[in-house]
Amino acid sequence: MVDTIDTREVWRKVWRSLRENGGKGRFLKAHRKAYMHERINERETIKTRLAASVEAGMIAIVHSGMDCDCSQFSYVDHVPVMSVISFQRNFDRVHQDAEGPTSYYFGKPSQYPISHESRDLALEAFENGHAHYVTMANGNEDWRYDAGYGVEIDEGA
Repeated sequence: MVDTIDTREVWRKVWRSLRENGGKGRFLKAHRKAYMHERINERETIKTRLAASVEAGMIAIVHSGMDCDCSQFSYVDHVPVMSVISFQRNFDRVHQDAEGPTSYYFGKPSQYPISHESRDLALEAFENGHAHYVTMANGNEDWRYDAGYGVEIDEGA
């Protein structure tokens, strides 16, 4: 296993180089080096966790979130083991195309049974009589999105 590289020390060198050279010189080299070390550490961590999550040649991919129209979704699929590069590409694509809060991770298939669920929170809010805000359950907490439409008007005035 590759030793973890302390990226804080690399960034200290970057800022020291900037101060000494007036913002010129070795900054780009140091920045590329720090980025490369971060990606290497990240890939090593993913590789280790992928290996620990394999059951019968399969892993569970969990993707959940909410889009800009307040449609909440949660998908769990069991897929053959993928490479670290393949997982990173999928992870980057999911977060680049996200229209709202999203999560994308993997685990053991025994922990995450296959499921595909979605809810239209805006429609549910309208049907429940509070069309001006949406409530999304998050563990034990309720997350409330107030669209600003629910202004109370005093009709007695």
